[in-house]
Amino acid sequence: MEHENETLSEIPLARAKRGGGVKKQISEKGCQRRRGWRCKISLQPLAHISKGAAIVLAAALAHTLQAQADPSTPPQELCSSDQNFCVTIAPADSRKGAGGKNLIVTSSGRTLAQYPTSGYLLHAFWTRQYVAVNNRRANTGDYLWVISLADGNTLKVPEVDAQGDSWEATRQQITARWPDLAKNENYQAWLQTRGWKSAAELNVVETVQFRTLQAWVEVHKIYSVNGDKVVLTGQSFERLTQQQEKDRRMASEQNRSF
Repeated sequence: MEHENETLSEIPLARAKRGGGVKKQISEKGCQRRRGWRCKISLQPLAHISKGAAIVLAAALAHTLQAQADPSTPPQELCSSDQNFCVTIAPADSRKGAGGKNLIVTSSGRTLAQYPTSGYLLHAFWTRQYVAVNNRRANTGDYLWVISLADGNTLKVPEVDAQGDSWEATRQQITARWPDLAKNENYQAWLQTRGWKSAAELNVVETVQFRTLQAWVEVHKIYSVNGDKVVLTGQSFERLTQQQEKDRRMASEQNRSF
């Protein structure tokens, strides 16, 4: 189905053309890069600047663009490919609690919903009806929100907000398959989505690291939309070595789309 698994599209940056000295105007309006950054850059015509200064200025501009495109920098805003919907994390109104943040979903520039959160954005994956958001809130934990684009209601919130606890159940399922991991009490886990499988099915991965044994297990899950919530409809388990986990993580970083 068209737009069934929309992610941010990449729009190349305009490039300054040589010639005409520095009277050319460089203007980037609403430029959008692979990870969802927006920028507005304008260099007004300067009639009295030297050629050497112009070269320095151009180099500084290039350095700024490169810094803004640094993949280690979290995106400030992520939008659907048609730009009708966007998600951002912004400081909460100080009157409602100092130091907090809100996850905000907008529709055509208007706030559709906002929810208290912390941390920063990682990814957003869109269908016509829903957005799935990875919101990193700590080094470990549940990062996943699923929100309806029709009314802004949540179908899933990160587990700490739902006041649930499935981590121990997952650990027990893992150690039942690999008993040697039961001896390792030093473990950490995090959960996030890797995108929509279909219009109403979401690919989710829960990664568990057993730190003492340097072992990793990925629990591949399918969450399906069921009314006003998502439910687990399937899962499989895969054990990884330290090198396999590193290779997979690096490949994932290189092939991200948003």
